Amino acid sequence: MKKMNRRDYLKKIGAGAGLLVASRNMDIFAQKRRRGTRRRATPVQPRPRPKIDSVSQKPTLWTPPTDTWPDANYKFVKLIFMGLMGFTHIDDSHCEVGFHSTGDSTHHHSLSIHGYDADCNNRGEWEDVKGNTIDIAVDNEALSGISYYQLTANVNSRADLKDAKDFRWIIDFDSDYLYGKHFAAGTRTVRKKAATYKPKLVLKNGIFHTLRKTASTFWVQPAQPPYPPDNWISELGNVADIIGVNIYLKDNGKITLSYDSKRMEIPPGGEIYFHNHCFKSNPNDPCTVEPNNVVNRKKRSDFYLNYDAFYYDKDMKEQTYEYELFLRDSYLQTASPEIKCEKKHFDEMSDRERRLTDEAPCAATGYGDSK
Repeated sequence: MKKMNRRDYLKKIGAGAGLLVASRNMDIFAQKRRRGTRRRATPVQPRPRPKIDSVSQKPTLWTPPTDTWPDANYKFVKLIFMGLMGFTHIDDSHCEVGFHSTGDSTHHHSLSIHGYDADCNNRGEWEDVKGNTIDIAVDNEALSGISYYQLTANVNSRADLKDAKDFRWIIDFDSDYLYGKHFAAGTRTVRKKAATYKPKLVLKNGIFHTLRKTASTFWVQPAQPPYPPDNWISELGNVADIIGVNIYLKDNGKITLSYDSKRMEIPPGGEIYFHNHCFKSNPNDPCTVEPNNVVNRKKRSDFYLNYDAFYYDKDMKEQTYEYELFLRDSYLQTASPEIKCEKKHFDEMSDRERRLTDEAPCAATGYGDSK
């Protein structure tokens, strides 16, 4: 992994007071002075980097967990999830995947689904998928039920996650490093909003895992005043940017997706890609991002759109704010996800594309109901 040469910066901001706390020499904030105005005599001094309270940084354990993989002889269809979406733990037998359908003037999302057989022959290609539900039928599964790959059950922070496939690399809004530590007694998950996730896909089979995590690292904190105390600041490190689900089948098994009178049948060894990426005006016009912009969350990435899906100020023991995602350290992404049929896309990305994608991941988030 090659570290990008960039000046380290302190990224804490006090938005309500209009205070930018950053390096005086950061190029992205350099502005031309208006004629006749004075140059600031004394530059704003950055705050010292706060000490992070590791006690409240515990990730949620998703249930049922697993720390092993099936025998290599088992065949499976791999589901690959990329883009803005939410994984919601309904109960120990269901997980709902919701695809963001909302946006604003600069960020829109459109779901496309591509299916392939074991030889990467196209079995279906659906673009701009809308509606309420995508139905999935699993015939002749070899392993039943769902589970989440988590190598070590008891970890105190995301820094303790060791396996690259651990599902807990996903940004989980119910974990203690986000809203879990603010829940009132009896509250287990953030309260969802209606109509944000369209369509939805309910999965009852498969092992959920991280297919790839970012090379770059991140942290979160509220940007509203008052300036948050240290225990409101959470180091995330790397985050999952591609999620995988392996659904294990017998030789005569298959997976059938149904949507709006369309059907797609995928045999064992196949892959199904779910893309819900960001665009500005049409799907051929990708969003532009400014990962180092510590002031404007809408220019930094599309992470803020996650808040269209749930309330962060209900069922809490204290006043809460919107957590914002900030880039900590930038690295060049060199890893390719463990996929077959669309691997060429990742292999042919330029270094610039790899860096920008990695610094502002358009990725899934989670709502895990801990046990």
